[in-house]
Amino acid sequence: GRRIIFTRDDPTIRSIRPNGTGLRRVAPIDAFTAVYSPNGRLITYQKGPVTHASVLTMRADGYRRKRIFNVSRDLPCCATDLSDLDWQPLPRPRP
Repeated sequence: GRRIIFTRDDPTIRSIRPNGTGLRRVAPIDAFTAVYSPNGRLITYQKGPVTHASVLTMRADGYRRKRIFNVSRDLPCCATDLSDLDWQPLPRPRP
């Protein structure tokens, strides 16, 4: 990819080029496990503590944030098992 996205100990999502240049603040959000979509247009991230976390997306420029689901409300069976987020391709329909 062209950029790497990451979080640190402060409430900000940042990105940087793989060669270490071009550090950019993407969004002032207290987030965890931020990851780019395969096409690089969206970022998904976890916000809040694991037991009350939400999973959200936003455009790669930090705008148009959208809540996908709330872990404790929508996935009560898995509320303590949420870990790293990852994008997976959609399955291809069978012919």
